[in-house]
Amino acid sequence: ERRVEKPLPTYVPRDEQFEESKQDTFSAMRLKGVLHNLIPSLKASISANNHEFKGFSEIDNLYSEGVLLKIGLQEELLKKLPLPKVVSNNRGIIKYDTPKILSKDRFAWLRDDEFGRQAIAGINPVSIERLKAFPPVSNLDPKIYGHQESAIKEEHIVGYLNGMTVQQALEKNKLFILDHHDAYLPFLDRINALDGRKAYATRTIFFLTPLGTLKPIAIELSLPPSGPSSRSKRVVTPAVDATTNWTWQLAKAHVCSNDAGCTTCYHWLRTMRAWNHYT
Repeated sequence: ERRVEKPLPTYVPRDEQFEESKQDTFSAMRLKGVLHNLIPSLKASISANNHEFKGFSEIDNLYSEGVLLKIGLQEELLKKLPLPKVVSNNRGIIKYDTPKILSKDRFAWLRDDEFGRQAIAGINPVSIERLKAFPPVSNLDPKIYGHQESAIKEEHIVGYLNGMTVQQALEKNKLFILDHHDAYLPFLDRINALDGRKAYATRTIFFLTPLGTLKPIAIELSLPPSGPSSRSKRVVTPAVDATTNWTWQLAKAHVCSNDAGCTTCYHWLRTMRAWNHYT
């Protein structure tokens, strides 16, 4: 017995085969996924303009208008692609599907409870750990990366603990941490040397609310120290006015950026690439 090679078809039991309509839908969605990556790349390579988002309305347009080249090449490009009939006349092929959370509330992603939900419901929730000691401590060499102790102090978070002290919250297992500090700090100089790239190494402290949800109560943003007395750590806490609101949102964005990078490392390098040799 040997494995069937292409172009011979692989045997699939009849009850598991796709019907024609389902196969067409599957092919359309696969092509849609390819175009979501292909067209923005073409747009960036053909046009020399800056393609960063200029406002929330442009993000909303990804779901209403889709990704458009807007330089007269889109229609010609789509005509030349070998598109199946089910999508050849569908201008929505390069639209992004509206996330369910946005279909109900466009700005739900700004809220702290949604940030906590996405952290624990994400594809890598095991990054979140119960905080066992406060303040958190780094394992990096202090001679190179500065003080090991976190800049997050009790006064930063005690007002968000529902009347408890930090020690009481630790004893009741109410504090959790998402710590990307040590994973990112050694690489930040090289990341920030790239054009248009700015990053921090983040630590996020979460509080377990009486509703059973995680609420972010402090975010530490760290950079490699540039000198013996340089300020390399900053703590951001939930907003109290309009100005601090956007500082807090930006801090959460840096956390999401760190989390996405670490997810790639965990799932691709430590899982897929490690196991592909055996499967």
